Amino acid sequence: WRSADDDQSDLAGRLADPRTLSLPEDLSATDALTRIAQAPAQATYYHYVLDRGGKLVGVVTTKELLAAGPHALVAAVMEREVVSLRADARIEEAMQHAHWRLYHTLPVVDRHGLFVGVLRYRALRKLEEEYQGAAIDNLPMALISLWEVSALVGIQLLTDVAASVPHWFGGHGKEAGAR
Repeated sequence: WRSADDDQSDLAGRLADPRTLSLPEDLSATDALTRIAQAPAQATYYHYVLDRGGKLVGVVTTKELLAAGPHALVAAVMEREVVSLRADARIEEAMQHAHWRLYHTLPVVDRHGLFVGVLRYRALRKLEEEYQGAAIDNLPMALISLWEVSALVGIQLLTDVAASVPHWFGGHGKEAGAR
């Protein structure tokens, strides 16, 4: 997946795994289970269902396929309301997606709804740990900058207080000569 954006390294589509098994909606439950059995390394708990044009149209679990009649079509047993991530979503946005508390993978689609792949929660957490590690490496400089800002603010605050309450500082404020 490629975006028109020059810097794609922090986009969900770039991190999505395109090798995930997907199922066509017009496949029988029996044939779907056969495909899953033939490619267990590419299967996840959720099987994303695509139309013949590659558009994400549903999601089904292995359990739902097993419970369906052997001739039932995947389209008849799939859930049509699918939560997904946009391929052009920034990683920070993807990490904060509300549905991570419910799902360990989310499908990623392009702006046309075409299936790009899946993004795994653990992959995002690993990336987050790497970002935090980089942030810790920059921590000393960030603390120095923060100290400089707070020192300047503190000096200005003390100057303002000293100017407004001259009797605390021995009468050397604005109003010292007014007495």
